[in-house]
This record gives sequence, structure tokens and C-alpha cells, in this order.
Amino acid sequence: MILYKMKIEKIIIANLKCEDCQTTIKKNLLKIDGVSSVKIDENKNLVVATCDDTIDRGKIITKLQVLGYPEIIKENRFLT
Repeated sequence: MILYKMKIEKIIIANLKCEDCQTTIKKNLLKIDGVSSVKIDENKNLVVATCDDTIDRGKIITKLQVLGYPEIIKENRFLT
């Protein structure tokens, strides 16, 4: 039996507008093997995924991008 360390990925996203958005994000991120929980703070546009340490942050970010919720980063000029 392999035991993995757990880590928490915090990602600020764009386009988070309603409870349906939250449901879509949670449902799809939980389909990624190794993601054990997903919490969302709509007021902060924040997705918090708890996953094992084998999960690459990029995999979560890519899934969010495909769903229409890109990560907010300075390069995208969403943050000042």
C-alpha cells in the first residue's frame, strides 16, 4: 500500500459567478485521481483543492481552464 502526503492547492480563478459554477468545478476536479476534496470561496474567487502530492498543480489549472475558469495571474492582467 502506497501512502501519499497530502497538499493543498489554492487557485484564484476568473468567471466564478454562481452556485452552478461551484458545482461544475467541484464535480470535475473531484474526477481527477488524487484530488480528495474541493472547497470554493466565491467572495475571493478561490478554489482550494486537497490532493495527494503526486498531483501536479498544472493538471488542476488546465482542468479549470477547459471548464472556463482560468487562473487569475498577473500575466493575464487580471491582478494589479
